Amino acid sequence: MKIQVITLFPEMFTGVLGNSMLWKASDRNIVQYEFIDLRKYGLGPRRKVDDTPYGGGDGMLLMPEPLVAAIEYAKSVSPDAKVLLPTPRGRTYKQSDAKRFAAADQDLIIICPRYEGYDERVTKWVDEQFCRL
Repeated sequence: MKIQVITLFPEMFTGVLGNSMLWKASDRNIVQYEFIDLRKYGLGPRRKVDDTPYGGGDGMLLMPEPLVAAIEYAKSVSPDAKVLLPTPRGRTYKQSDAKRFAAADQDLIIICPRYEGYDERVTKWVDEQFCRL
């Protein structure tokens, strides 16, 4: 199984995935992790990935263009991978979901929108939405 993580902070994951069961799974070639730096797909010379919300408001949202480009890259590596998006309106991710993904032996692409939010148009490229806890 290959798990690709789309994030603005790929270096954040090395400590977590380099320890315990997650490291053992990787060491035994049960799972492969790839981190896709969203900034690589940013727009313009500053590699911009965010913009103000349509209609105004506080905070910034991830723009769809860089996020979709990152998803399309990940899909080119694993065409049949499921795209997962943590979002408050998604259903709660449970152990049964983990078992389902493991049994299907299907690659995963996980979008980490660790930000104020994301542009709603991105959901067209998402297979499942889960509530982040």
